Amino acid sequence: MSSKETHKEKEKGALKNVNKSMTRSRRANITFPVSRITRMLKAQREGGRVNPAAGVFMAAVLEYLTAEIMDLASEEAKSAGKKTVQPRHILVGIRNDEEFNKFLYSATISEAGSYHNKEYETDLSGPSQVI
Repeated sequence: MSSKETHKEKEKGALKNVNKSMTRSRRANITFPVSRITRMLKAQREGGRVNPAAGVFMAAVLEYLTAEIMDLASEEAKSAGKKTVQPRHILVGIRNDEEFNKFLYSATISEAGSYHNKEYETDLSGPSQVI
């Protein structure tokens, strides 16, 4: 700021920065839409009263879980020699990770096919007989 600027010009410059709107997602440095998630949380409650921090927390958790799943899927795609992540890579990444497999054990991923883990397969040949 130069010494020739008047006090009123300083105030105008300060007001320009104040008037800029900032979304709650940007304020929290989150990619997921905080306001939309908060609105959905309010719709689920009968009274519609939800702590505003709940939407920020939920958005942050969803963003973290999505990033982790996409990281696992991208590793699976690289190991398969592909550059594009496909639903199959997401499924295999989830099923190979112990915690995500427990969390999403009953999830069905569209267009991903089925995943058979040999660790959990049982012997279907019938009861064995001892002679």
